[in-house]
Amino acid sequence: MVLPSTILQIGSNDLLIMVSLTLTFNPPIVLGAAVPSNPISVSLHPSLSLILAHYRCLVLARDEFAAAVKGRRVLELGCGLGLPGIVASRWLGAEHVLLTDRAVVAELCDRNIAKLQLDGIEARTLEWQDPQDLENCGEIDVILAADCIFQPLYGDSFPLWDVLQRFCVIATAQGRPLPAVFLSAERRPDDGIDEFLQNARDKGTVVDVLWRHDDPAGGQSVSIYQLHLALAS
Repeated sequence: MVLPSTILQIGSNDLLIMVSLTLTFNPPIVLGAAVPSNPISVSLHPSLSLILAHYRCLVLARDEFAAAVKGRRVLELGCGLGLPGIVASRWLGAEHVLLTDRAVVAELCDRNIAKLQLDGIEARTLEWQDPQDLENCGEIDVILAADCIFQPLYGDSFPLWDVLQRFCVIATAQGRPLPAVFLSAERRPDDGIDEFLQNARDKGTVVDVLWRHDDPAGGQSVSIYQLHLALAS
């Protein structure tokens, strides 16, 4: 099912997004986001997803992010629609952006890239558990991840932390600085994010809260963190 085109305004720029809604996967994919049906009940309305993505893009356009990505090679993990990566490529001067996710989602990103006629950006499948697949991403300066931590769906083994540490190992072997990480998260009950961040701090990573949006009506809360990674022993 393809929903009507939606225009998101980011500063003085308009971004045309062709939104696809796919419900044939388990868990289903809604706008590129995995939505679990068990063990909890989740309802994610497409318009809400776009609003949350808009918030992420707005904060990612702040000075901290713009300075971090300009002229850099950027990797987005679990990219979904790839909006943060597209912003980094089109308006913030990233040298190259690699959008990664499961195959069906990467295909949707390819459509967005083609529609926007973007250069210096590509989408591909990435298997987090495959060391060679991670190494094939090449030299990475900045890593973006939006909604890649959700304990009821992904469990409490923190697969995102594991893949970030693997990229630290790769960067060290390449003789390069460890990548900067910008993490976006929608806060939900028992989401495991606080535990993830405390685990990162315990292993020497410095965590900065760049931005937080709390819905005054009691709806979704979205936070943006920057992780200054340390290579855990």
